[in-house]
Formats: sequence, structure tokens, C-alpha cells
Amino acid sequence: MKRKLFALFLSLCMVFSVAACGENSSDPNQGNNPPIDNPNNPDNPNNPDNPNNPDNPDNPDNPDNPDNPDNPDNPDNPDNPDNPDNPDNPDNPPKEKISSLSLKEGTHEEYINWFGRNLYDERVGSVACNNTAAGFEVKFYGTGISFSYLSEKQTQLPGFLAGNCYVCVQIDGSEDYVSSRKMLRVRSTPTEFSLAEGLEEGEHTVAVYKATEAYCISLEVYGVKTDGYFLDPPAKKALKVEAYGDSIVAGRGSNREPGSTETDESEQENGLMAYAACTARALGAQYNAFCVSGSCVGNYYNGTDAQGNPYSNEGAVVIPKICMSYSPTASATQLWDFASWQPDIVLIELGTNDIIGNYTYRYDQFEAQLKENYTNFISELRARYPDAAIVVCCGVFSYAKYPVTPYNHLFTEIVEGFKEDGNVYCYTFATPCKKGHPAHSEAQKYGEDLAAYLRTALSL
Repeated sequence: MKRKLFALFLSLCMVFSVAACGENSSDPNQGNNPPIDNPNNPDNPNNPDNPNNPDNPDNPDNPDNPDNPDNPDNPDNPDNPDNPDNPDNPDNPPKEKISSLSLKEGTHEEYINWFGRNLYDERVGSVACNNTAAGFEVKFYGTGISFSYLSEKQTQLPGFLAGNCYVCVQIDGSEDYVSSRKMLRVRSTPTEFSLAEGLEEGEHTVAVYKATEAYCISLEVYGVKTDGYFLDPPAKKALKVEAYGDSIVAGRGSNREPGSTETDESEQENGLMAYAACTARALGAQYNAFCVSGSCVGNYYNGTDAQGNPYSNEGAVVIPKICMSYSPTASATQLWDFASWQPDIVLIELGTNDIIGNYTYRYDQFEAQLKENYTNFISELRARYPDAAIVVCCGVFSYAKYPVTPYNHLFTEIVEGFKEDGNVYCYTFATPCKKGHPAHSEAQKYGEDLAAYLRTALSL
């Protein structure tokens, strides 16, 4: 009897020992839960009650989850008719079809993309687009579009550049900036001008850019009209390029064939076919320009003549001294807000007129003065544009009487002084143009070459 009881006791101990081992086992198929591949195991991803199961309505990624933004019943889903931002929402009034935009009501940035350094004057209801490449872009449904403008000769330098104002009118993304130029006659009161007409009925984009520099003639925009209605404007390009320069950036003489004679007529000037503008387009970038023909990067002196007058370029337009204003012709109080438009790339094309002046006046320590003036300007730009790549350009101007290219080494030396900055570059074009300023075909090639360099140097 005792032996039987002892055997029974041992059996019970073994049963309890196995049960205890099962409870403490790390094997998921042991213990109280069913095996892991059992659909009833709560850790099984196929268990309908497992919150990680994609078919579980409580799973946030499940399209049937009411909190999932892709759920058509979610009020935040843009396709949900109940979403107040959905144009199909019956409670959402349709956008008004507007055919006329008067700038007396504001700049209408919900319909108009503005480009360049502009100035809005709410007193008269106009946007001054005086700078080279300044202008606007709209998208509309219809067959034609016009705008109201005012354009007056400037008096800073009488006889500086004769002629009317020219604009490039780009229809539906046209890249032809030569044949797209249109002439705007001088007008002292707002005048209507047709930009495009007889287009196929439908959606179109029209962009207008000033091709003539500010020192020649002004351009103020008062309104835009279409025979249809305006649509949301196209998205602006992300990359931004800004250029500071002289007549080379202004596109002086660009509207001619290479090697042909230049004139002092605005008919020959096209700032949209200067190499700086061509570079920006090749990079797919927005473009700003601040330029004056004949301008310098600094002032220079060399003693006095018999009457005690200094030999100097004191009367020259010096870009670093006036670029704080929104345009070269603006008053000292009409300042540009540099923080409002931060370029990714800044191109500088200055020094040509400084060098030409030195041939006449033989300034004291000219090279040292030029390097100091240029260095100060780059430092000022760096303070305004802390993240921009600054590129000093040289080598395109061709003037047999006063050769400029022998001074190219100065620009390389100037940039070498910014090694620690790490984001200042010098680009010397391989060969100068045939005669004077680059013609449009030469500028196009220069722009493509510079864009290719920048893509590599800046990893664009």
C-alpha cells in the first residue's frame, strides 16, 4: 500500500513539474496561448483582433479606419464631398470667374506671379517693373489677353539709350526670347496693349518680362484683362538666380548678329538674351537682374589736372552704391527688401568699365583698388545672402582699342581671397565674343556653358 501511495505521489510531482515548465517556457507554442500560427493567438498578425492586422478596422493604415486620411468618409480626405476645401462640396461656393484684374485692388498674387525687383504703389494702383527681366505671369482660359501700362523715358542720363520700351511676351511656355519681343511706345498715361489674341479657346499661360534696362525707360503695370477668365497661376520655379552687372547683364547689343555694328538704340537691347538670363533659364530658375550700362564696381582717382579737377570716374554709376534701392532709378527711400527674395546663385559681371576707364586715366594703384572694391562688394552680398553661391564672371567683352581680357587674372585673385567662405567662385569664359557685347546667339552659348559649370560645381 505504501508503495502505491509513493508511486502516485511521484506521478503527481511530474505532472506539476511539466506544467510549471510549460508556463515558464519561451516557446510561443507552449504555455496557455494557442500556437503562434493559430488564428486565435492574439499575437498572430492574421488574428482579426490584432491591432496590427491590416484588416483590423482599428489599424490606422486600414482604409476602412475612419481616422485614415485615405478613407473616403474621413472629412479631411480632399476627395470627400463633405471636405470644405473640395470644390465639389455643394456648400463650397465655386471660385468666381474673374476676367479683369485692376491693381488698384492690390497685386492679385492669387492670380499673378510677379518677377524681378518690383515696387507696388497703392496710391495709383500700379506695380513698377522697371528692372531688366522684371514682369509677371498669368494663366487664363480664353483666346486673348491684354494689359494696361505706362512707360516714360528716364532723365538720369539724357541720350543714354534712345528708343522705346521692349518686353518679351512668352505664350504657353515659349523659350524663344528673340522673336517674342514687342515694342511698347512711350505713354505718360495708362494705355491698353494686346499681349496675345486669336489663340485657340482654352487654357493658356502668358509671361511678360521687361527687356530694356531701367536707366533707359520705365514700365508700370496697372492691370490685366482677358476675354475669358483667370486661373490659378503656375507654380514658381524653386531655384533662384540673381545677377548684378553692367551693359553685359543688361543685354546691350544682344539683338543683333555676332560681329555686326552696335548702336545706342533700345531696339538692340534685350536683357532676356544676356548670358546671365540664359544661364538662369538653362538651370530652370527664376531670375532677377540689377544692371546699368556703363556701371562700375567702384571709384578710382589719379591726382588732379591743371584746374585742380581730379582725374577720376567720380561720376560713374557704381552698382554697390545703388543696389540697396529696388531699381537703379529709384529714390534712396525706395529700398529693396533683400530678405524677401533670397537667391541660390548670385552672378556678378562687373569690372569691364573700370578697366576701360583705367586705359584713359591711368588710376593710381588701379589693380589694388579694383580688387578692394570687388572684395567689399562680395562681402556685402555675403552678408545679405548668407547661403548663396556667389560667382564672379569675366571674359566675354571684346574691345580691340581697350582690351579687357588681360585683366582676367584679377578676378581669379579676388575670389582666392574667399577660400574660407567656400561658396565663392570665379568663372572665366573660354573666348570673348566677336565684337563689343555678345550677340544673342553668343550669349545663349555662354549661358549654356556657365550653367553646365554650375551644375557640376554646385551639384545641382
